[in-house]
Amino acid sequence: MYQTSSLPYWIFSLALLFLWIYVASCFSNDVFFNLYVNRVRTWLFRPVTWIQNIAPKCPEWMAAAILLVLLLLLRGALAKAVQTPIDQSFGDTVLVANMASFGKTAIFAALSLLMLIGKINIIRMVMRWRFGEKTRSSVVECLDTATAPLSYLPLKYSAIATAVSIFAVSAAMMFVAGGIHTPPGPIAGGVGIYLALKLAFFAIADVLLLLRTLIIAIFIVQIVGILSSNRTAIGMAGEWFNEISRVFVTRPVIVGLLDLTPLIAMLLLGFAHGIVITLVNGIF
Repeated sequence: MYQTSSLPYWIFSLALLFLWIYVASCFSNDVFFNLYVNRVRTWLFRPVTWIQNIAPKCPEWMAAAILLVLLLLLRGALAKAVQTPIDQSFGDTVLVANMASFGKTAIFAALSLLMLIGKINIIRMVMRWRFGEKTRSSVVECLDTATAPLSYLPLKYSAIATAVSIFAVSAAMMFVAGGIHTPPGPIAGGVGIYLALKLAFFAIADVLLLLRTLIIAIFIVQIVGILSSNRTAIGMAGEWFNEISRVFVTRPVIVGLLDLTPLIAMLLLGFAHGIVITLVNGIF
């Protein structure tokens, strides 16, 4: 069974997110100077060109969008073929895709991508608030592209649009879901706006876990870079570690040669997530 924390989930999610970055980058010339956006474009250049060879008059952004749609359909088809339901976690609640309908399964996968983009935008906004709206950080600029069009708005309007989007996506996922798994309680089995609002609050709280997952992923990239003597990977991982660490502390916590800031951040994020989930359950 696919789970939000499982490897298949993240493989599909990253592939879809990279394709979205490619689509968004086609509408801005500034992104071509960003190392990370350029790296994504390099990885996907051949698949996008392949689509353009089939349809010569197809614009670059449309070719990438076609690949994104094809990948969504592939995810839905594979889920139905091997009967492994796609699911989406919201705090301690899990929505499961409707496996009886291929269309609803694919839509569920698309909504899952939109939810991920909304969560990433919250991280982007926190960095913008922390470092200043005019920061030229490559990491933040990459997140700007990944979260388009939400990132096109000023921060306060982007925050409102993100909150509304997360609520709308939560409600839509409830509508196309084939089942819901939630702990026993007053809200168990609830339907409508009340449950959608609770899921939206859970989704916002889950940004803490997403940030923790990002730290783990960067750590893995750094280890692989060290083992393979890949200076580019080591440098990129180091820059992401530095930017994320600056969100929590002004100066990194270093003991000897070890930077303990990411480890401390991971522990705090997990602890804070548990507290927020308990608070949300208490309110609802």
